[in-house]
Amino acid sequence: MRIHEQLRKLALPIIEVKAASKCSDAVVRMRALLDSGSNRTFWMTQLASMLGAPRRTVWITLDTITQVTVQRTEEIDLVVSSGRSRKPNRKISQHGVIVTQQLPATMKYSVASVQDTARWSHLAGIEPLNTYEGELQLLISLDASQALTPLEVRAETSGEPFAIRTPLGWTVSGPVRPCAEVEDRPKEVGCVAVLDNNSQETQFEEQVRQFWELDASNLKKGDGLSVEDNRVIKLWSSTVTKVMGHYQLPIPFRRNPPKLPDNKLMALRRLEGLKKRLLRDPPLRQCYAEEMQLLLGKRYAESVPHNELHTRPHVSWYLPHHLVLNPNMPGKVRIVFDCEAECGSVSLNSQVLQGPDLNNKLLGVLLQFCHESVALMAEIEAMFHQVKVAPEHRGALRFLWWLEGDVQWTPLTYWMTVHLFGRVWSPSCTSYALQRTFLDHRDVCPDNMVDAHRNFYVDDQLISMQSADKGIRLAEQLRHVTSLGSFRLAKWASNSKEVLESIPESERHKEVKEIDIERMPLPAERALGVRWDLEKDQMAVVIKCFEQGGSVTRRDLLRVISSVYDPLGFLAPFLICANVIFQEECRRKKGWDEAISDRNEVQWQWWLVELTHLADFRIPRCYDPRSAKGMSFQLHHFCDASHVA
Repeated sequence: MRIHEQLRKLALPIIEVKAASKCSDAVVRMRALLDSGSNRTFWMTQLASMLGAPRRTVWITLDTITQVTVQRTEEIDLVVSSGRSRKPNRKISQHGVIVTQQLPATMKYSVASVQDTARWSHLAGIEPLNTYEGELQLLISLDASQALTPLEVRAETSGEPFAIRTPLGWTVSGPVRPCAEVEDRPKEVGCVAVLDNNSQETQFEEQVRQFWELDASNLKKGDGLSVEDNRVIKLWSSTVTKVMGHYQLPIPFRRNPPKLPDNKLMALRRLEGLKKRLLRDPPLRQCYAEEMQLLLGKRYAESVPHNELHTRPHVSWYLPHHLVLNPNMPGKVRIVFDCEAECGSVSLNSQVLQGPDLNNKLLGVLLQFCHESVALMAEIEAMFHQVKVAPEHRGALRFLWWLEGDVQWTPLTYWMTVHLFGRVWSPSCTSYALQRTFLDHRDVCPDNMVDAHRNFYVDDQLISMQSADKGIRLAEQLRHVTSLGSFRLAKWASNSKEVLESIPESERHKEVKEIDIERMPLPAERALGVRWDLEKDQMAVVIKCFEQGGSVTRRDLLRVISSVYDPLGFLAPFLICANVIFQEECRRKKGWDEAISDRNEVQWQWWLVELTHLADFRIPRCYDPRSAKGMSFQLHHFCDASHVA
């Protein structure tokens, strides 16, 4: 937005600063506006690239005088200091700086010049900036209040300019010249917007957007590797080794060694909180201790050697950990190491490159799984824990725990020897190791095994063959080749009893183990979330029942629609009716918990009744039955040209 200037030149508090990132040694000098009317700090896109600071995608609500908009953008972390001081000066950390394409260009005309300050005796000695030298590139708001703190103020009578000394230097603000003396320039100034971020509504809107993007992501062609992705692949290709049969890879830090502060005190505080919870629940404490002992017993973690404890290594970081409970698995505790935990605005994830997405497309894996008449499914056991961490980086995976789980003892220091499940770099790391397993052992792979890694989605393997004999041979070959990378394929399931009988009982899926294969029908399993009836070789979509009471809201619509997991699109013609209702309610721009329109509620109730009938929906898994002789194969494509669907 711009407003015309008609009266006089107004100086804004613009100063020169130096900005840096904790992840690199680069320093950028620029002009910054100290804006007490904004609640978030802004930063120009091109400068963010120069610093090489890690970025995080966020959604923000931008509230200006004339409109409110929701935008997708990025944020980074900065360290800002004075750009004029020749002495060591105070550094101010700014977390969550919003990256923007531009700031108002006319702001550069709002800098007090030498001629401006010379008019006023109380501004003597204050060195102004060169008036038109450089665009405004940083807007510092009240979320960095320490940067705006007044240390000294120079002011005279009302209506005259004033100066404030801040930790970043002197600023001059106010009317410095009447309109008649203002040089020829655009008669307009920028009007800075106020930003509100991270509200519950904004976060929920972001979750909804991610839900729809996830639904459509399997239809998109994969993008090429970025510069950072290529950097990660180059690192792993040049450093990969095998230790006791396991692939060993370094953590792809943004800089090596990374700049990690001493966060042991933070980890101790988090451990104390965990201790209080475990003391309140003895059975839970027992389960947690058993899970931790499992990590240590399998050598996924080990105590840090004494010589490492008393020296400050190049890489040292303590990971807080907590428990996660699954209501569908009572008594089962999962330990999660928190790589997002921050110390001084630094987290482990923020210092690590994510790496390329090496996973196969879920839709592609499922379609190949439906191709032939004999299908096999298996899972890599503890896949993320089969890839070792390079010894020089294990210091970044330290954690605190009590000996034998006795919380009365002084906690000891351990570290992970394997890459962590679910961390920012782990999916790319483990997928790379799995692909290297097939690549490095292609000399022992039959021709039909060379591209077998394309039948994996993360740790799940789904594949189909033309006959049971071929399925038996393939299962044996897969178990052998993956074992060469220390990946163990387990939880085997198949629609062929012949194939199942060839697989050791200890490696079959739990439900398959519990039946007499020769006398009993095969059970139903989940194939990447899709229900698969092994006996009838049919696939179905799991339908949940919802009790609707009171008014129906937009949140209710989303809850039901998102519960229908249908990656193969079997129910697309039916689901589109619900999506149209949801789309119409979004256009009404009502709150998530406000009642939907009467007309849409009637349509919604009819749709819910029909939804329950889909519990009986079945479709053959195999779409290419080679046993059907003399049949012709045709591909028919259907689409909807509606303006609303």
